[in-house]
Amino acid sequence: MNNNLAYLREGREELINGRIVAMSPAATNHNRVAGNIFLLFGSYLKGKPCIPFGDGEKVFLTETDHFVPDFMVVCDRDKIKADGVHGAPDLVVEILSPSTGVHDKGRKKRVYERCGVSEYWIVSPEAQSVDVYLLEEGRFELRGSYSVYPDYMLIHMTEEEKAEIREQVKAYKRAASLIQTGDYYRLSDPFRDTCAAWAFVSENRDRVLLNAVMTEIHGNMPVSYVRLKGLEPETLYRDTKTGETYYGSALMRAGLPIPGGMGEYRAYQAELEAVKGVRT
Repeated sequence: MNNNLAYLREGREELINGRIVAMSPAATNHNRVAGNIFLLFGSYLKGKPCIPFGDGEKVFLTETDHFVPDFMVVCDRDKIKADGVHGAPDLVVEILSPSTGVHDKGRKKRVYERCGVSEYWIVSPEAQSVDVYLLEEGRFELRGSYSVYPDYMLIHMTEEEKAEIREQVKAYKRAASLIQTGDYYRLSDPFRDTCAAWAFVSENRDRVLLNAVMTEIHGNMPVSYVRLKGLEPETLYRDTKTGETYYGSALMRAGLPIPGGMGEYRAYQAELEAVKGVRT
């Protein structure tokens, strides 16, 4: 391999620790995964300040490290130049392949960390898994590892568990457009609060999908309330599960009560819809 920088062809080779590394053509499944990630983020970020970049866009991090991530998101548009992104993206996604795994988990991960990338995902099409690293005090911490249940686990599931999964799939299909196109809000700090909560709010603010995961459980806990964001203060919202109604102002100031007795790391989801024709 010629290490002369003059031979660094645009886009299809990377500079890793001062050494030119050729990028092999990606497998079909690799391309499908990358395309799906780009489509999801592209839809979600439409009209927002952050810009998604698919495979082929170069990011210049140090004099000896010029990478071509499989996907990245850049919110500081001043970093975007004619020849690529100069500086740390906000999110980087690398999709593992036999030829790239050692770099994605090694040198590239360390450089992303050192240069200040806020969030780093390692996606494995083979294992059908995603590892999510968040930058905390200058170091990447693994904050989530998600994977598809293998067939042998599905075989041993009870009918009740299978029915729950079917309901979860139905729930996602109902909310898919809201998740992809709605405004996203972080509602709590999972490291300081008793629950991690986030919500998606539709563009016209008539639908809300709230998700919460209890991260701390102890005796005699008070009821947890999650304050929502981005609602119409004078609009009346109905919880589709309980039938209870709340004005947007109350949901944003006082919050929505989260049922007790859920247990640690138990998830709760609520769907809220605006009651048509009712405003104060």
